[in-house]
Amino acid sequence: MKIAVLVSGGGTNLQALIDYQKSHADCPYEIDVVISSTKTAYSIERAKNAGIDCVIKSPFAVMGKDAASAASREEKNIAVSNAILEECKSRGIKGIVLAGYLSVLTGDIISAYSNRIINLHPALLPKFGGVGMWGHNVHEAVLAAGEKVSGCTVHYVDGGCD
Repeated sequence: MKIAVLVSGGGTNLQALIDYQKSHADCPYEIDVVISSTKTAYSIERAKNAGIDCVIKSPFAVMGKDAASAASREEKNIAVSNAILEECKSRGIKGIVLAGYLSVLTGDIISAYSNRIINLHPALLPKFGGVGMWGHNVHEAVLAAGEKVSGCTVHYVDGGCD
């Protein structure tokens, strides 16, 4: 299955997906493209090192500086989501993995890829989800709360937010 991996940061989950794909001949997926929400994400280097195409789909890349600066958060989310949808359709992508992707997908991409978009969240939801709960912030919050059990939640993406 050809997949797109959406990223925003360092890309440790992306690297795990790359490593699994390279080390397992029977891997059920092939990462066709990495789509980053920012041009400074280290994930881009990980993709390049693995020989995987990478594209930037940020509000500024999709809308242009002036339009993005004047747009609402919802307008930016729709523009980026639509650009990602078009990228995925043009490549024949069958599934999408959000691996540390910090933006919200919305609009037609949700229905076009219904039950084929998964999110990797670094905590056991519903605890430690929402605004600011990404990467090390999650792990620090789990430790500060004195939790005895921690883990990762993998879930299908729908119109809501984790």
